[in-house]
Amino acid sequence: MNVKLGICNFCVPGTGIFAPEIVKDFGLDGMSLELGSYEHGWPLSQRELQNRYLDAQQKLGIEYPNIGVSDGDNIPFHARPDTKWDKVVNEEGKRAIDAAAYMGIKLVFFSNFGPSEMKTEEDIAMAMTRERYQTLPLSELRALAKARGLKGVSTLRKDALIDRMVDEDGKAPAQEEKKSRPSGGRAEKTKARAESRPEKPKRENR
Repeated sequence: MNVKLGICNFCVPGTGIFAPEIVKDFGLDGMSLELGSYEHGWPLSQRELQNRYLDAQQKLGIEYPNIGVSDGDNIPFHARPDTKWDKVVNEEGKRAIDAAAYMGIKLVFFSNFGPSEMKTEEDIAMAMTRERYQTLPLSELRALAKARGLKGVSTLRKDALIDRMVDEDGKAPAQEEKKSRPSGGRAEKTKARAESRPEKPKRENR
């Protein structure tokens, strides 16, 4: 079995451009990279830093299997539209994918802890806006649509498929609200009316 061992960038002493050398000294095969935080301007989105990592990769013969976006521990990835954080998350996703494309890295993962934990259908819908769908390849969009149970998506072009996904996302908050409402069925209403009626006085037998 061909097994390779790696480590997260932020677990290595000397996180940053010194990390590849330490990973090599540890005898590991590679390390995941980290885009960095919004507060620090997403350092890995800078071409200079990307090139330095690529130079170290060639020199040391290690692999970068993915780029992590761990800022979800601080920023909600399901930020609501037209808010400051929604714009930040969209920009963060674009920069992560741009860095991955430039560096030849096939996987970008987003953390879903703390403020990014998805607890409702609305959270899930808000996590994927039109801009974020645009960053995905058509094959991944189709796989995502099928996983959500959407029919007739195999022949849709990307723009049409994104429209379909966004429409579906818009239904999620309404469905969530509907689930949270009391059923108020006919039987319950009849029972409530019956309970609210005053009892008729009993006739006395003379």
